[in-house]
Amino acid sequence: MVLNLRTGDATPGLLDNESDEVAPTLGATLELTERGVQLRVPFFPDVRPGSHFAGITEWGDFSDDTSTRNFLLQTQDGPAHLFQNRVFRHTSHSARPSTTLFEPRDTVFPAEAVDMPDTLAVTRLRSDVDGLLAFTRWKSWETKGTHHENGVLVRALDIHVEGTQRVSWSQGDATMTLRTQWDTEVRDRPDGRGGIDIIDRVVLMSEFVDSRPVADHIREQRAFLDLVSIAVFGRSLYFRHHEISDPSYGSTVPAVARDGEDTFTYEPFHHLITMDTRNEATQPHPDAQRLRDDIYLPLGAFPQHVLDGWGAASDRWQQFLRPLRALLRRVPTAPDDFVVTGSIAFERASDLLGRQPGEEATYQTTKDGKTRPTVATDIYRCLHQLGVDWSDLGTDTVGVARTIAWHYNGVKHPRGETAESEHLLLTAFIVRAAVRLFTLWIADPTGGLLGSARAQHRVQHVAEYFHLYGFTLTDNGRFVAL
Repeated sequence: MVLNLRTGDATPGLLDNESDEVAPTLGATLELTERGVQLRVPFFPDVRPGSHFAGITEWGDFSDDTSTRNFLLQTQDGPAHLFQNRVFRHTSHSARPSTTLFEPRDTVFPAEAVDMPDTLAVTRLRSDVDGLLAFTRWKSWETKGTHHENGVLVRALDIHVEGTQRVSWSQGDATMTLRTQWDTEVRDRPDGRGGIDIIDRVVLMSEFVDSRPVADHIREQRAFLDLVSIAVFGRSLYFRHHEISDPSYGSTVPAVARDGEDTFTYEPFHHLITMDTRNEATQPHPDAQRLRDDIYLPLGAFPQHVLDGWGAASDRWQQFLRPLRALLRRVPTAPDDFVVTGSIAFERASDLLGRQPGEEATYQTTKDGKTRPTVATDIYRCLHQLGVDWSDLGTDTVGVARTIAWHYNGVKHPRGETAESEHLLLTAFIVRAAVRLFTLWIADPTGGLLGSARAQHRVQHVAEYFHLYGFTLTDNGRFVAL
């Protein structure tokens, strides 16, 4: 059912109400909105004993949006398991039907008839996410042509499709896996010609030894996607589709091997819609060519020890990563937003870095002759880790730190100096490259990833924008015309 359910669609069903002997089933409608799944239950507010809808009054106070309950909805296309439903809206009428609109936290559409558990906890969550094909550079298919004797014309084409490529790593208590996955889709054309499409994708899967709430899986997957979205692509990547699997969620399914004799079992995956990510699924898909253009480095450049260590690094540097994650979700992102949010992230990272060689040049002298660190100091500490030469911009690391700090203060403070729009835009280009490179340094402080990402080349790319607009920087961080 869910494969054909699109935003705005609704499907009727019968709501399981077995605890009520008078009305063991109730009519209800499942709707898919941009917020997520919603369950609409109409009823007459007749509370007389024995009336058809009297049992609904036992569901609790409809004005209480904190209590939750689970629902099982049977539709003509199969069951839907709705977990932790809260009252989203309730309208009550005395002479005509009332309506209660519930919102489940998680909704599962089982691949087969299974009993609905009391709570949703799973060992595996598989997600379809933007950008993973471009990041891995994998594919599930290969072709082989058979040519005519002349060696030019192809008289037969063999297409082999198999999801065999995968990489796994440890992340906290979870095992994370990237792997290829494919589907087929029959295509009917208006002119009567048919065809078949091979849908190729890479999925991200988290797996725990014990069953965990969906939120635990999403948390681990987001931690990895912080690395890919901030550092690799410099843009937000959205969850599009989820599937869950757990030994307790439905029995294992017997199957017959290719030899027709051996049998084995497998745990089916069931489609999931969760409020944690539903709003992401409705976002516009990124352009495939733009993803390929924006990528700093592919999965193959990440050593195993870097992947294994990212979970701990992500926890340690969460104060730096969190504002950047929110920044990339604000589309389109204004230059001043990039400068302010990036500077805030650098300020938070500065405390973890501590004092760095050469930072005294960014200190401010007070009236009593003492010196103290400034915002430029916080930014310098982060830029210092990158080990790049900023001379193509006309200055050094100190000058770049002063440039970012000056524009940050100008935007943040009401009495700050107003920067020229072109200067602010070019500063945003610096910040965008710097936060991406610094995230790679977080993942690999040895500098290996920075080398693979050609960090110096990224600085030169920013310098090209400076030359295009006709500006360079001074050592005190100000813009001057070329």
